[in-house]
Amino acid sequence: MSEPANVPRLRLLIFTDLGGVLEPCGCNANAPGGVDRLAGAVARLRQDAAPTLVLSAGTLFSEARADEASSVERDQEALRRQTLLAALARLPVDAMVPGPATRDAEPDRLLHAAGLTIGTTSVSDLALPPGTAAAGPELLLTRARERTAALRGRGADVVVLVARTDAATTRRLAEESSAELVVQVGPTALQPGTEQIGTTLVLRSRPRGESLAVIELWPVQAATTPTAAQAQTLRLGQRVRDAVTVRALPVDAHVPADAIVRQLLTSLYASINAASAQWHVDPVPVPRGKAGYVGSRTCAACHTPAYFWWQANPHGKAYATLARLGRELDPQCVSCHLTGYQQPGGSTISAMDELQAVGCESCHGPGSLHADNPASRRSGVHRAVPADACLPCHDTDHSDAFEYTTYRARLLAPGHGVGSGRVTGAAAQKAQPAAEQR
Repeated sequence: MSEPANVPRLRLLIFTDLGGVLEPCGCNANAPGGVDRLAGAVARLRQDAAPTLVLSAGTLFSEARADEASSVERDQEALRRQTLLAALARLPVDAMVPGPATRDAEPDRLLHAAGLTIGTTSVSDLALPPGTAAAGPELLLTRARERTAALRGRGADVVVLVARTDAATTRRLAEESSAELVVQVGPTALQPGTEQIGTTLVLRSRPRGESLAVIELWPVQAATTPTAAQAQTLRLGQRVRDAVTVRALPVDAHVPADAIVRQLLTSLYASINAASAQWHVDPVPVPRGKAGYVGSRTCAACHTPAYFWWQANPHGKAYATLARLGRELDPQCVSCHLTGYQQPGGSTISAMDELQAVGCESCHGPGSLHADNPASRRSGVHRAVPADACLPCHDTDHSDAFEYTTYRARLLAPGHGVGSGRVTGAAAQKAQPAAEQR
């Protein structure tokens, strides 16, 4: 029977270094990633008749230290892991390399599809014995050769080697291990893309499920199909005679989410909220003579115009955005949506009161001494807000468009910075986005 038109002989889908990230936090517009979108992308690719294998490469779970977490946080992390495994079963994932534990490689596996036997194995710099850093590349290369040879002996036509190694060692693995595909993962795999080294492909993909590498084998006579023409055509070892195409599929808001995985995430967040509601965390005591947090409504007594302007500003609605997402008690989120989180006299997961949202004191410092004696210059409250006050939350993961000067100008509004000699009322209004002016 002839191959269906525009359908590859075999498709291999690879995502890397998920790191326990179930989905982007929602702070950035169209932020890539999300296991629900990942499942949706795989489902769409599976709609044709092509045999398809899915590989997870690199770190699968979060590597947060359990000994630094409370029992509630450990229980919640267990829930996240269970949800992640359930989501990956929905794809389904055919192999996890190096496996569920980053430091302990999953046993080498053989996968069978389209008349080919695919072997998967891995090497990792994390697994090197102590004191062997200098000899690390040679040790990793020896292990890679041994594991590749063992898979060949078991009948592997194609060996996929996942390498948590630096760029130079990865290149040597591609040149000398005899694997057909080397997938570089870990913190040194910074530049996504595909490189041909001899007849070995080296693949680096965006981490956290933000991109799906699509590797397809095409019968030679079908190598000019429209689907294949959109990708880079490369060779894959000596044993594969097909034309091989490689492309990166962004996993972003344009990819419809899988409804079942989406429901898994919704249920997870409800469980996390329920657990956090039973979790009591006392505020950090305020040292004698130091200021604690009082909340923005206390500030409103003297700074009324600024307070009402703040209420309509995104900072004033920061906690409400979590409630809309069903994550208002998620420890992974609340720190940037509350005032003074886990600071002396500030908010905690169970003590928010007047400190919900990103209030005045998030920028200007705790205000209890200033409220008691507004005329004092020793209260610790400051008018100038340096960039360092913003960057813990406005980082690249949570605020990719942040630029300090631009964002600061948006906060200088009538009753809030006007008269400072920097931005007057009309200029401040002009600096605000249209949505904020309304």
